[in-house]
Amino acid sequence: MGETIRRNLQETVRYLPLLRELIKRDFKMKYKRTYLGILWTLLDPLLHMMVILIVFSQLIGRNIQYFAAYVMTGRLMVQFFSQASGYCVNSFVGGGLYIKSVKMPLYMLPLSKTISALINKGIAMIILVFIIFFTGIELRPMMLLFPIPVLYAFLFSYGIGLAFGTWMVFFRDVGHLHGVLTTLLHFLTPTFYSVDIIPPNYQWIINSNPIYHFATMMRNLVMYGNMPTLTDHMICAMFCAGALIMGIAAFQKGKNTFIMHL
Repeated sequence: MGETIRRNLQETVRYLPLLRELIKRDFKMKYKRTYLGILWTLLDPLLHMMVILIVFSQLIGRNIQYFAAYVMTGRLMVQFFSQASGYCVNSFVGGGLYIKSVKMPLYMLPLSKTISALINKGIAMIILVFIIFFTGIELRPMMLLFPIPVLYAFLFSYGIGLAFGTWMVFFRDVGHLHGVLTTLLHFLTPTFYSVDIIPPNYQWIINSNPIYHFATMMRNLVMYGNMPTLTDHMICAMFCAGALIMGIAAFQKGKNTFIMHL
């Protein structure tokens, strides 16, 4: 496994120009024939957050400090995973033309999708910056460490996306299964409610959700300026390692027969 990862990293560096072109293509296709174009990257999370604030701010938000920032950090993590892994699910099936006609490392197709989703959510973080300033959250040096939970979310999303994208080539039902998974993780991630309202007997369900841990680390850094503990890093790293191992194993097993199923 270690040798495979090292070899893949070397190939990625060699094919960086192609990776850039794939990312450019993703953006062109996403905003093709839209009037507002990339502005939807800002408007979509903003409008969703406004709806949540209007509906839940009086019911639940009173008990959550900096409710707007709390909602935004949670939604950024949930939406990033949903978008990145969702793009990856169809990356091999939708990229059949590239697989048949372009000599390239196949794992770069889901990688380009994950990076595209990361750029989208990076732009959307502009909203979070405004929320921080307008809600009076104290600026602290620890805020600059926000890329750490983002990196964890990126690695986890890519691992899951690589696995589901591979399985999708052989079993089209995987696309529907992914939709169920993302919906489940969405509701199991405290985005507009506090984890404290969950009965103690069911806390383990929330703790089994990787996105919850990524979002919590982000909130602790951005909202409260708290340094993640070693336990926090170990939990996040274990989820990422598990997802990557699963994704790489599935890809290595199926990549040589992709062409027969596309």
